[in-house]
Amino acid sequence: FTSWRRAFHLNSWLRDHGYLALLDPEREDDPGLYANVDWTRTTAYGLGLNGLYLNLRGREKWGTVNPADRDSLLDKISRELLETIDPATGTPAVTKVDRPDRSFESKTYLDLGPDFVVGYAKGTRCSNQSALGEIPKEVIVDNVEEWSGDHCMDDRAVPGILLTNRALGKKVTSLQNLAAALLAEFGVAGFQEGGEADLEALGYVRRGS
Repeated sequence: FTSWRRAFHLNSWLRDHGYLALLDPEREDDPGLYANVDWTRTTAYGLGLNGLYLNLRGREKWGTVNPADRDSLLDKISRELLETIDPATGTPAVTKVDRPDRSFESKTYLDLGPDFVVGYAKGTRCSNQSALGEIPKEVIVDNVEEWSGDHCMDDRAVPGILLTNRALGKKVTSLQNLAAALLAEFGVAGFQEGGEADLEALGYVRRGS
C-alpha cells in the first residue's frame, strides 16, 4: 500500500489521444458503463483499475482493430502512456506497462485478461470513474475521496509482503507459489506449484470462470 494522491482517468486519456471515440463529445452528464462510447470508431478502452483492452476484431462485439495490427498499436499506446507527464508534479504518471504475453512467465488464460496492465506511478491510480466506464473531461485530477491509499500501481512502487507467525513448510517466492504453500500448510496433499488442474480438482477454481 501507498498514498493515493492523483487519479488518472484512463478512458479520458484514450479519448484525448484518439483511441476512444464518444457518441456525444459535448455531453456533460456522462452516464458511465461506456454508454457514451462510439465503438465503431474506438480502438482501445480501459476497464477496471489497471486493465487496458484493444477493441479487437473477432474478439470484441464491435471490434475495429485488425489482429495483424495488435502489436504495433499496443507498442504505440505503451510508449505514449510512459511519456505522459502529470502537469501538477512534472513527473511521469505511468512508470510501467506490462503486456501479459511478454511480461509474465505464466501464459495461462491470456485470452481472459487485459492486453495491457498499466503500472501507474507511485501516488497515482486509475480513477474509480474510469474503471467503470466514465469519460470525464479531465485526465489527471487530485484524489479527494476518503479512500486515500491503494496498491494498484507500478508493482515496483508497492512490493508485496507476506507476514506469518511461523515458518512455512514450503518456500514462498512469488504469487505463483503462494497458493501451494498455503494449501500445504493446511495439509492439502497432492497440490503442485503452478498446477491449475490441481486447483480445479480441489474446487478452488473452475475453468471458464
